[in-house]
Amino acid sequence: MDYPTDAESVNALQTELNGIAAEYAAVVEESDEQPVTLTVVTAEVQAIVPESSLRAYLDGSIDEEAYLETIEVMDIDRPTDE
Repeated sequence: MDYPTDAESVNALQTELNGIAAEYAAVVEESDEQPVTLTVVTAEVQAIVPESSLRAYLDGSIDEEAYLETIEVMDIDRPTDE
């Protein structure tokens, strides 16, 4: 999912990503849909919420804090216009 953001700090972006991951977990839990890995792409980074972490959270094996700590955030190499 492409995600436009105005976050100006790493902490602000992490807070937004945590909110998205928590909302995603709630939607999956309330529906009959199977969990899948969620990838969120911003202008400069991508965040991956692993399916295995979501499953563990939904079945009670890990708590929300542990679930959110599994979010992987990494830089994106975007082509530059030169």
